[in-house]
Amino acid sequence: VGVSVGKSTLKNLSKTISDHIEPKIYPEIKEEIIEGKKCVGLNFSGEDVPYFAYGRAYKRVSDEDKLLTKSELEKLFLSQNKNVWDSKTDSRFHYTDISDVKLKKYVKTIGLEYSTKKGVLQKLGLVDNNLLTNASIVLFGKNPSRYFHLLNLRCAVFSGVDKSSSFIDMKDFDGDILELVEIAEKYILQHINVGMKVEGLERVDVPEIDMSAIRESIINAFCHRDYSINQEIQIAIFKDRVEILNPGSLIEGLRVKDILTKKVSKRRNELIADIFHRMQYV
Repeated sequence: VGVSVGKSTLKNLSKTISDHIEPKIYPEIKEEIIEGKKCVGLNFSGEDVPYFAYGRAYKRVSDEDKLLTKSELEKLFLSQNKNVWDSKTDSRFHYTDISDVKLKKYVKTIGLEYSTKKGVLQKLGLVDNNLLTNASIVLFGKNPSRYFHLLNLRCAVFSGVDKSSSFIDMKDFDGDILELVEIAEKYILQHINVGMKVEGLERVDVPEIDMSAIRESIINAFCHRDYSINQEIQIAIFKDRVEILNPGSLIEGLRVKDILTKKVSKRRNELIADIFHRMQYV
């Protein structure tokens, strides 16, 4: 229908937004002519959700603005905290907590020059404001369980097709993430059937499940798990399948349907994912 746009209209609108929306936003506001009528165009995008207008947060449902409930707000705040776990720092961490052996082995794998422990960690993005991140400890710590009791790996072999059947073997492991990925892979390989085929003059072992699929699933479990949940990753080997279970649900806004149909991918733990990517794990 158009609006009356005076000299102070845009200025007043900008002040109203600034005074009554938290966190502060800085939108683009301009006068536009649409179908011959004066209008005000306002454009903004930001990631500091939720935004509060006059102390309240709303969501758009069809053509209505619905007030967010307490539980919906809690879920929003919780999802934000979860997504930055690996980049959080702790003043308790010290460079002596990092294993030179583990770090040098990794640096050699990715073809990076080893200078100093601190220098390498900075190059890898594992230091923030001169403080070590959670990711640095769980990836290269001498004893990660000193600070985190969530890095355990529980593996079990069951006699039947569900957990109500008796288990044949059960073991718990702890260590850094890169160690546990290798342990998980070896454990599965030891407890599934392995056949053979001949290629040329050589015998080649053929596991009943393709090891590249198993490895991909294990890496995803450690790379994308929710580390804010104090629970181990679980591997269960049944008569008819292998289950790999990692703590947490999908990242906010990601759906299984999107992953399968649109090939959408989101990282929960950016630093850990980057370390995996550098060594071509992902």
